[in-house]
Amino acid sequence: MHSGGNLMDSEKVNDWLQLVGMFGIMASLIFVGVQVRQTQVIGEGESAIQFFEASITGRQLFIDNIDVWIKGCAGEKMSITEEAQFAHMYRGFGQGSYFAWMSARHNILELNPDDVVYAFAANIHRYPGLAQIGLSWREWAAEGMKHGLESGHDFVNAVYARVAELKVIEPQPTYDVKFCGM
Repeated sequence: MHSGGNLMDSEKVNDWLQLVGMFGIMASLIFVGVQVRQTQVIGEGESAIQFFEASITGRQLFIDNIDVWIKGCAGEKMSITEEAQFAHMYRGFGQGSYFAWMSARHNILELNPDDVVYAFAANIHRYPGLAQIGLSWREWAAEGMKHGLESGHDFVNAVYARVAELKVIEPQPTYDVKFCGM
């Protein structure tokens, strides 16, 4: 009878050890989940900081070259150097809009992604220089975008779909160059 009691005790100990082991595994999984979430939050914060730093740098570029930006938005004649500056500024404007859109889609920034698309599309629609360089850029970048990020395609397609809508809504857009890029 003694040997039966030891068998029962070892089964109970084994059951308790398995139960403790399961709790340990569950605790480890919860801990890993918390760590993953913290890493995600840190990454989102770092992305937001990078976005704001790029925004500040981009704003400074516009401030330093406001005459080129205004001429470019209005579609005025520019020197080859000014055209290159304007193209660079347009690219920065587009990238800033794209990053704002991506950040809004991933809830990093409290923006509506559709509002970002609308603002960028409205600028392209209303400002002849932005429309011209936007079309030129789109054609130039088309080959490279075939191999780019899918989200880049989504953004460009959303912008140009909105531009098409704006052409119907506002067939004769008016503009004031001091608001170009806003």
